[in-house]
Amino acid sequence: MSVSYPENTKRVVHVNTFRIGSQYKMFHMSDPHERLREAREAAGYESAADAARAMGMRPETYHRHENGSNGLARAGERYARFFRVNLEWLLTGRGEKRGRKIGVPLVGKVGAGDVRPIAEAVTDGPIDWIELPDDNEVWALEIEGDSAAPRYRPGDMLLVDREPVEPDRMLGRYCVLDLADGRRCAKRLQKVRGIFMLASENKEVEIEESPAILGCYRIRGVIER
Repeated sequence: MSVSYPENTKRVVHVNTFRIGSQYKMFHMSDPHERLREAREAAGYESAADAARAMGMRPETYHRHENGSNGLARAGERYARFFRVNLEWLLTGRGEKRGRKIGVPLVGKVGAGDVRPIAEAVTDGPIDWIELPDDNEVWALEIEGDSAAPRYRPGDMLLVDREPVEPDRMLGRYCVLDLADGRRCAKRLQKVRGIFMLASENKEVEIEESPAILGCYRIRGVIER
């Protein structure tokens, strides 16, 4: 199973962001700010400023945490998630350093050809789970049909933001759309004279005028099968 990301998103070459041994001491003598530096370096950030920019925060704020001027009580959870380490290890030195993996819930199918109505495609709960590094910001949806081929093929798993975005922000890109006619589909969103249009990678599939858009969701990546 390979992992690839669509245009305009970061390409992930390896799911694990860094390698860490499987065995750790139960207690570490280092202080929290020293473990924060260790986590940052293991994640591949050469400087504190690099890490701060990647998190979208002020470098001086991060510096105060890494040099020990400020404690990690409030910011620890954010750092643990970003650097993929256990919060307990970061704050106390107890337990394993490596952050846990969770399963992204597979909640249904998304059409890229013959499209099922949402009521038929989505269940009340997850159908299955796809194991990924800890990230509770995405859903997984399985591609049906071949209208998006070769970009997305039947059986591929789209990783989709849980929070919707304004459709105008996704013009020219593939996204997942919940439509007023009951469909959920993965299409390239276009706009012609103020009207949203749905296009497919497969040129044999005609461009169609979009029904009212109930939800528009950014595609963050795809797990190819």
